[in-house]
Amino acid sequence: RLPTGAARLELLTEIKSASKDLALRCLPSVAGLDPVMARDLLTSIEGWDGDHLLRLARQWVDDGHPLAQIEVWILAGVHKEASTDDLAARGYTLESLGVHVDWPAFFMRCGRWPKKGAPTPPQTVRIPPNNGTYVTFRMGTPEGGHDDERPVREVTLTAFQIGRTTITVEEYALFEKTPRARASKRPVTGGSWWTAWLYCRWAGGRLPTEAEWECACRAGTTTPWSHGDDESQLGEYAWYDKNSGREVHDVATRKPNPWGLYDMHGNVWEWCQDWMGAYDDESIRDPHGPPAGVHRVFRGGSAWYDAGWCRSAFRNRWFPSGRSGNLGFRVVLPCSSTSTLSPRS
Repeated sequence: RLPTGAARLELLTEIKSASKDLALRCLPSVAGLDPVMARDLLTSIEGWDGDHLLRLARQWVDDGHPLAQIEVWILAGVHKEASTDDLAARGYTLESLGVHVDWPAFFMRCGRWPKKGAPTPPQTVRIPPNNGTYVTFRMGTPEGGHDDERPVREVTLTAFQIGRTTITVEEYALFEKTPRARASKRPVTGGSWWTAWLYCRWAGGRLPTEAEWECACRAGTTTPWSHGDDESQLGEYAWYDKNSGREVHDVATRKPNPWGLYDMHGNVWEWCQDWMGAYDDESIRDPHGPPAGVHRVFRGGSAWYDAGWCRSAFRNRWFPSGRSGNLGFRVVLPCSSTSTLSPRS
């Protein structure tokens, strides 16, 4: 049983000194702490993220604090010196609590908003083709592949727009300055799930759900890759271990899939919105994955991996804070956006 008041916070500070992992597990769920002191203690622990802050904020709600005050406490850390992951954690927490986030004001506050106008959204392709309002496909692999790709299920998605390519270093440099900006047409890599999540909000969109990603990758096909089942042709559409020289290449330098999307197979893995979870065999509409989890999904294979890892149905996962030089992302925008390209028929 924990002591009360200041003694309780002092004990948690001692726990932090002994084990940051234990502190991150305990602190967000302890009732009755001074909110500002608890926030400052949490954000001083190496490895804290938006899921920890969200748990703490929900405890504040349970303790009876009004959302308007909680918003003030969270926004206090939004400033020009804050890291991208820190900013993402705060925006994610507010959204998850149901607070309306004024994103232009949020990014102006931390110096990330353009001085004139708004960020230019990436070029996207509308899914499905022909201006349909929804698309239905079979998600997963019936035979072969891996167990986590089964059972196959029928998924129906509301129409969406997805990036023609992954976000490039050139595009990302408008959001956060990077020393690698000279390699402008290569995918931006090395960011966490949080980094990708916040960039998408800055661009007026979001990460694709896992179902949206696979639907866009398949582009109406049911074969292992969107070009068919002939592995010998994969090099025409993807940078993977047999043709990449084990390095990332400029986007859109291989052939697109049938819907006009580039690099859905290979080059770099791509973060998705969902937590990793098991499939079931129920037909479903607009799935968003489990409500919580340990790992976030990423898809697509990369220049370092073989053809099997680049299949449309192949699933992979990592901690949201994970970073890799072969892991990037693309953006999903609302269908009202004007940056749409026509999908290939």
